[in-house]
Amino acid sequence: MSETNKHIALSELLLEVQSTIKNAFENRYFWVVAEVSEYKFYPANNRHYLSFVEKGESSADLKAKVRAIAWTIGDRNIQNFTKLTGQKFEDGIQILAKVKVEFHPSFGFQVIILDVDPSFTLGKLAQQREEILQRLVKENPDAVKLVNGIYTTKNKSIPFPKVIQKIAVIGSPNSEGFNDFDHTIKNNGFGYRFTIDVYQSAVQGEAASKEMRACLISIFNSEIKYDVIVIIRGGGAKTDFLAFNQYDLARAIARFPIAIITGIGHQRDESICDLMSKLSVNAPTKAAEHIVSHNRIFEDDLISLHKGSIIRVQQLLSSAKSETFDLQSKISNRSSALIRNQMNRVLQFNNVFIKGPTMVIAHKRKELIELRGLLLSKPMIVVGTKQGELINVIGNFKSFTSKYLINKSGYLGHYASVVKLMSPQNILNRGFALIKKDGALITGGENLNIGDVLEIQMKDSLIKTKIESKLNNGNTE
Repeated sequence: MSETNKHIALSELLLEVQSTIKNAFENRYFWVVAEVSEYKFYPANNRHYLSFVEKGESSADLKAKVRAIAWTIGDRNIQNFTKLTGQKFEDGIQILAKVKVEFHPSFGFQVIILDVDPSFTLGKLAQQREEILQRLVKENPDAVKLVNGIYTTKNKSIPFPKVIQKIAVIGSPNSEGFNDFDHTIKNNGFGYRFTIDVYQSAVQGEAASKEMRACLISIFNSEIKYDVIVIIRGGGAKTDFLAFNQYDLARAIARFPIAIITGIGHQRDESICDLMSKLSVNAPTKAAEHIVSHNRIFEDDLISLHKGSIIRVQQLLSSAKSETFDLQSKISNRSSALIRNQMNRVLQFNNVFIKGPTMVIAHKRKELIELRGLLLSKPMIVVGTKQGELINVIGNFKSFTSKYLINKSGYLGHYASVVKLMSPQNILNRGFALIKKDGALITGGENLNIGDVLEIQMKDSLIKTKIESKLNNGNTE
């Protein structure tokens, strides 16, 4: 047989390879950094099948790939990794794994996973988070600033409107977080009604960040004047929030011209998107409760202003009425006094010009004939003059009193118009309602109980209703 015809069985070749690899790698262990790919778990026998891959700068640049398997010790350590990090063991995560090398003629080359270091994965995420935050500050100085350890953004500077009514929601309509938000805001205890537009997006996974950013772009291009945007998802593991720690999405939130609330279901950790948004809360229900509470504050302020206005108008009317009565009394008293004084002066003049001539006649009869004409005419002239002055004075006081009363009547008309403007009927005509119990106006729910009958006074109707449920600080009775 020639050299070219010499051969061995495939199994012999692979057994020799197996022996060589075993001699080289037996009892040797390696800590390997790799990304999980093609992961499958079979709970019936607690076996994990996957591939480890190493990529270049581009995700399409595959530098290395190897099959991996875990069971028994490896399975226990993977479960421990999930418990400590809160991260699902799944495709796309980067881990530090303790492995040993194995080759089998039937299954080929593979590595056996013995342990997974949870601190590596968490540390890698923390490092990436810090790098993204530094990049946001460096590349967006007009929109993102770090002041005394606190991030300020353009979105944070946008005030909420006095009343929130039109809301854009970014999230998955089929998720528990979305359902919690929708139920809480639609069943609020104050009867507030909202217009909600849903922009559907994944909230976890590789595509989530791009989809949420695309939703923001759609909202901006729609030119709809939303009062607020809410980004929501339910609770999850730390690394389930990777989508909310991506640079492009965080930058879009920081620069967005409409106030954004993030309610993405976390208790302790804040995502980068939380730091960039106007307001972050730790659950979708909290986002809904904040919106309802914001509107309740406005309603309370409006009710307080209404009550204050009524009290102030009543005070002004009472004060003006009292001042008018006082002034009228003073004018009347003063006029009477002036008239009496003038009458006394007239009487004095009469005494002087009537009794005086009699005395002169008694002592100077000779002068009576000469003075007779003068004395008969002069008193009449003087009395007539004084009577004319008196009539002028009386006329002036009447004119002054009439003008003053007309002026004050104008003030009273103004105050009456203000009272009419703030009357309950006008308030009802503007779309508000009065809630009464047993004829008494209700301004708060602390004394209301389930089963109580209420009267709702509207513009043109009186509605009777019974309380079936009551929401106190987030708990429904």
